[in-house]
Amino acid sequence: RTRISYSSLNLDQLRERIQKESKRLEEMPADAAASLERQVIEKDIVRSRLQIQKNFAMAFSVLSLAIVGIPLGIRVGRKETHANIAIALALAMVYYFLIVVLGWLEKHPEWRPDLLVWTPNLIFQGVGVLMLVLAARK
Repeated sequence: RTRISYSSLNLDQLRERIQKESKRLEEMPADAAASLERQVIEKDIVRSRLQIQKNFAMAFSVLSLAIVGIPLGIRVGRKETHANIAIALALAMVYYFLIVVLGWLEKHPEWRPDLLVWTPNLIFQGVGVLMLVLAARK
């Protein structure tokens, strides 16, 4: 097996890889000799699914960060440009840090890291909606 970068594969290649590995998994006998290969195949499927979800979550992150950025733009004045830049960088770094930490969970497929990768989007959207509601009240 050659080592590939999952991030370099497109959606069709990742889906094809999942189908191929799932088919191999179904055809594999259930004896103990095949258990190591079974684990490798399952890990490959989890990593492929995680990469698909990570790609979609990163594309969706623009909306999540915008939902947080709008109320911050309303609150912070124009003369505080340096503060705006610092806040934007801090938010982006927090988002990216959460994505990286959740990426570490690929070693624990029972926690469904392919779904947990959406957690930063949900957090940022929840905070953003709350901030929008508070800004609308003022």
